Amino acid sequence: MGTIQYHINYLTNTKKLTSIRRGLKKFYFVDGVICSINGYNILQILSQDTAREILLLIIEKQNPTQSDLIRQTGMSGAGVNWHLKRLLEFKLISESRSGKYKRYRLATDSKTIIEIIKNYSPGIWDRWNGRLTDVLLFLSEGITHDNT
Repeated sequence: MGTIQYHINYLTNTKKLTSIRRGLKKFYFVDGVICSINGYNILQILSQDTAREILLLIIEKQNPTQSDLIRQTGMSGAGVNWHLKRLLEFKLISESRSGKYKRYRLATDSKTIIEIIKNYSPGIWDRWNGRLTDVLLFLSEGITHDNT
């Protein structure tokens, strides 16, 4: 462990790695690869299975309620709520009231998220590929219909 810490500190001090601390976790990124704090936030969320799944469901379902997300993930309401608060804190999603329900939507560009997944998380890209293709086709059809 000491050797790993030494090398990580060396890479951080020589500006080859950037680190961000969130709570008890510290995330490391190759310096200069991602230029925005939003990119770092996206990578942090993508590194966590449940948050990543909720983010994909929000992209897929387009304005789901918390109840929809609970049903889809099989998690407790408190668990889904905790992840939603983190996604809101990172400004990756936004919420709006629809009657007595809150609906969630992507607050950042979906193309940015997809590019980051493709370039920096190829394993996730392979698992999401089929689902994202359907979502992108749906979004592009919606854009086409709006413009005509």
